[in-house]
Formats: sequence, C-alpha cells, structure tokens
Amino acid sequence: MRNSKYLKVSEQLLRRAYGNGANYRLPSERRICTMFGVSRTTAKMALNHLKDKKLVVRREGSGTFFSPPSKKVSIRMLVPRKYSAPGLISYFKNEGAIFSSRSGRSEIEVEEFDENLLSAVNARPGVKILYSPYMGFLADTGVLVPLNEFDDFIETVGQLNSQHFQWFGKSSISKNCYSMPLGFGADVFAYSRSKAKSLGLDTDNGPSDWDDILRWAEVSEKGGIHPTTLATTKNYIFPHSYYYTLTGGEDFVSEKDGVFSFNFKKGTEWISFFISLYSYPANIDYRRSAEDPLLKGETLFRHDALPWIVEQSRKFGVDSDICVRQIPPRTKGGVSISKISRRELGIISALSNGPSEKRAAWDFMKHLSCNTEAQRRMLKEFPSIAVNREIFDEQRTDSAWHPFIHALSTGISTYDKPANFGVMQVIKKYFFDAVSGRLTVEGACEKISETCSLQLEMENERRGLFV
Repeated sequence: MRNSKYLKVSEQLLRRAYGNGANYRLPSERRICTMFGVSRTTAKMALNHLKDKKLVVRREGSGTFFSPPSKKVSIRMLVPRKYSAPGLISYFKNEGAIFSSRSGRSEIEVEEFDENLLSAVNARPGVKILYSPYMGFLADTGVLVPLNEFDDFIETVGQLNSQHFQWFGKSSISKNCYSMPLGFGADVFAYSRSKAKSLGLDTDNGPSDWDDILRWAEVSEKGGIHPTTLATTKNYIFPHSYYYTLTGGEDFVSEKDGVFSFNFKKGTEWISFFISLYSYPANIDYRRSAEDPLLKGETLFRHDALPWIVEQSRKFGVDSDICVRQIPPRTKGGVSISKISRRELGIISALSNGPSEKRAAWDFMKHLSCNTEAQRRMLKEFPSIAVNREIFDEQRTDSAWHPFIHALSTGISTYDKPANFGVMQVIKKYFFDAVSGRLTVEGACEKISETCSLQLEMENERRGLFV
C-alpha cells in the first residue's frame, strides 16, 4: 500500500507556509518527524513533494523555504474590429506570447470588439490595454491612466520618436500623456515610373502641383490607362493632407483660450479639386478591387498612399517601378503638409486595478514600442514609420522611406479631441456627397460650415458649464 501520509504532512506544511508568507523557512526533516509523529522517510517525501510542485526551494546550508507561485496578471488587449486586421491581431497575439514567456507574470489576451468601449471594458475583469488610432478622444474623459506617472516614463520616451506624442491638460504644467504610439502614418503621392515614362510625364519628380495632378489624369485617360483609385463612401478616410497643404497647415478646428472655432475658408477650393479628379470616367472605384490597382499595374498613380505601399510594392515585386513622393503642393514651389496619423495604446483606468497590474500593462506596451525586434515584426505585418528610434534610424537609410520621413518632420499631428470627432464625420459625409455628385460644392460647403459651427457652439457651451 502506498505511503499516503506524506501528502497529509505536505498539505499541513503548505497551510503553515501560506500563513507565514513567502520565504518562510519550513521545519527540518527531524522537526517534521517530531511535529507529525511520522518517519524520516515520510518527512523527506513530504518536502520532496512540495519541491516537485515548485512550492519550495532548498538552499544549501540554510534549509527549505516557501516559494509560492506569483499570481499572474491577466491583461486584456482590446482592439476595435473596425480598426483591426488579421495581420495586426496575429502580431499582438504573438507578441503577447513572447512577453508572457519572458516575464513569467503576465497573461496577454487579445480581444476584438464590435460594441461600444464601455461594454467591452466591463465584460470581463483584468487590466485592459486599448488600441486605437483616435486615443485623444478619450483624453479628457478620465478613462485612461496617465503614462507619465510611471517612474521610468522619461527613460522610455527617450528610446522613442516622441515628437508626435499627445499631451493634454488645462495648462502647460499640468499636462498628461495618456497614450503611446506604436507607429506613425503619413499621406504620400505614389505613381508608376514605367507608365509615367510611356506617357511622357516627369518620371523623376511626379506632378509639380495640383493642376499637374489633373493633367496627369487627363494624359493617362487619353493614353488608355486608368488615372487613379477613388473612394466613394464616407467610410473611407478623406484626403485631410490636401487640406493642410492648401491652408499651410491650418486645421478645420482651432482652439484659443478654451474656445473652439471652425474654419473652412478653403473648403470650396479643396472640394472642387477632388470633384475634378473624380470626374475622369477611367478612374477605378476603390471598392471594385481586392488589391491595390497601382501595385497590380492598372493605374498611373495613387494620390493618397500610406506606408503600406513600401512593403506591399516589395511583396508584389514592383518596388523598382513605384515612385513615392510627398503630396504635391497647391501651386508649384509651394508647401506640402501631410497629416500624421498614429496607432496608439493606452491603459484603461479602473479602481479594481492595482499598481502592479497597471505596471504589467505598461511593461507590455514598452515591449511593443521599445523592443527593437518587436517593432521589426510589427513593420512586417503593419508597415508604418517606426516609433522605436533604432528602427526609425534604419528606415532613414532606406530611400523608399525618405518621403515618409520628410513628411513626418514637416507634417502636422492633429490632437484628437471629442469636439473634433463629430466635425470630421460631418465633413466626410458632405465631402463624399459632393465628389460623388449628390451635392453641389456650394451646397456641401454650406452644410459643412453650418453643421460644424453649431456642433462647436454646443461644445463650447458644454465646456463652459463643466470645465
């Protein structure tokens, strides 16, 4: 019959150990024999059983000490489904597994959600990290943890390209940073060198200005080549960078002394240009193509390419033919200003999360941004301008990234605020109504100005009451 006494002895030893806490020194074998009236063999089996379970450690010349397993922190990474992609989700899951195996104290679970953020946050316990390209909208809601409260925040930021970090607060001395970028995006103009050459166009520099873009489109259509790819629904991000370029960097919404105002003085010129660009029948509807028509050799140019074009052109083996340049200026010799987009991470604030849980979430965020290998893996799945300084310096040596690097240095990063969100939705709707012929340019501009101004008036009134 098997000796089962050692199991009872080990259980009682374990209870005593938990009562005393980590590093509690367990009784010696001789002492166990006396305490429980068992043989030396049983005492030894009891201690070996705890050792096999990795609940105790034996230190030569010191004895046996209680070493309880540290409680793992459960981290849920929330990704809105509308902003996710299979490659991005796979990346997060893979990095979560790598981080968990290295830290030994965290478990990362990646979860896509369709419903509102509050429902996703409250669905299950655990500290949450939110991924979003619009983190600024949550900055003044109190839902995010200020990252600058972590003791190694400054050291961490020193490893990153921090020029487009977002800071929020009522005064310069009370601003907080609530999000960490994973990477940056910038709009560029891309075209096929071989097609431009066949049409007698400037293959080295691309279009010199907006009028030249329209000339390229006209020459392309006459030459039997589709000019560009166009979006026809408001779900597509509208060409914000062209408005910046037109206005010299002035955004739709400005804030002075806590009061928002709306500016759309250049709206007619901006929309009119895209009505002209959309008017060429040979353009390809974005929704009709599973893969980008420029990379498939079907169009002459793409007026709104993003960093994905670098890796995708290499994947298709057409990188030697695809030229990337900054957004053409409104007039030759003018300025080109791109909107800088961000993909960011933030920690959801919850009373149930203690300092150790928040710290574990922060450490995972640092892994994604500061770890050079993690950033390299991200660029393969989701190309962007790297936030990691080491990887960013590598991109600077790659000529394919030069237009993006330059756009990052001269571009403007909009600081997302709740007031901006409604304004952008209104502009997108009427912009696409105008370029699709459902509204005149005058009608679209009138609706945009009237609706957005009213929205900002209500926001100013709200802030006057509660801020």
